[in-house]
Amino acid sequence: MAFDTSFRHIPLPKGGSLHLTRLGPSQGATRLPVLCWHDIAASGAIFWKEHVRGTAQSEADIHSLAPWLALRGHEVAIIDQRGHGLATPKPSRGIRFDQSDVIVEEIPTALSAWLQDTGASRTHVIAHGWGGVLIAAHLARTRENRRKIASQVYLGTRRQANAANAVQKQMIVRRWIQYGSLIRGIYGYMPARQLRWGTDNEYAGNHRQHVRWLKDDKWQDERDGFDYGRALIRGGLPPTLHMAGNGDEAFGHSADVARFRDECGPHQGEFRLLGTPGGLSHDYGHDDLLNHERCQHEVYPLIEDWLQEYEY
Repeated sequence: MAFDTSFRHIPLPKGGSLHLTRLGPSQGATRLPVLCWHDIAASGAIFWKEHVRGTAQSEADIHSLAPWLALRGHEVAIIDQRGHGLATPKPSRGIRFDQSDVIVEEIPTALSAWLQDTGASRTHVIAHGWGGVLIAAHLARTRENRRKIASQVYLGTRRQANAANAVQKQMIVRRWIQYGSLIRGIYGYMPARQLRWGTDNEYAGNHRQHVRWLKDDKWQDERDGFDYGRALIRGGLPPTLHMAGNGDEAFGHSADVARFRDECGPHQGEFRLLGTPGGLSHDYGHDDLLNHERCQHEVYPLIEDWLQEYEY
């Protein structure tokens, strides 16, 4: 293949680790690096599915975003949050990590390590689903890290689920919020993998805070009351492409994604609907906007064009 790979754990100050998968062009990077952050109840595998399945035998087999970008000159980091993918410790009863830890500890640790690894002063960021909410919250709280990000792409990212259609009510309100909160109380964590609600389990604190942010109009930190929405009211996010799948009725409904773009305050924020109304061949859903067979022809080039615009 025309890219190299390496893998390592990044220790975290409060315990446990992140896991970083690095993909880089064999002939050396020619463009800014890219940092990828996954959704809730998921892992970084969404960005490189062939590696997980063991089916990447040649460049012709590559149909995932991370290697696609590496083949075009980017060093790419795929992060597993603490407890997800290959990161430690796995969710279980009594572990008290939550998404506040992701915002104030995990994201800055990953960003610092990645820039040190690559020797770059800035990186692009690509986040799927809830990962974009956490990245935006970190940048709202930690202004000095905004200059370290050249641009962002948020894929199916929304904070509140307000589309209020029948699918969203069933999948988000009844299943994830109502039943999920009961199940979390029984198990002491969210067994999303066993329930087939996601590819990875979640810490109880992550699920609890996620549910709260889904429901609350105010975007505030549970621990110290920091108001993320207010911190962004005057803007400050790096240029961000907000992408929504036209076939995503629940997890990243286009109306909710557009609403989150506005909630992030004034910034160079462009909204793009991925579907047949925009001339594409497929109405993309929440996950298949990253892994559908047509992505390399219709979605990935849009992402690469956005990154290229902010390479300076």
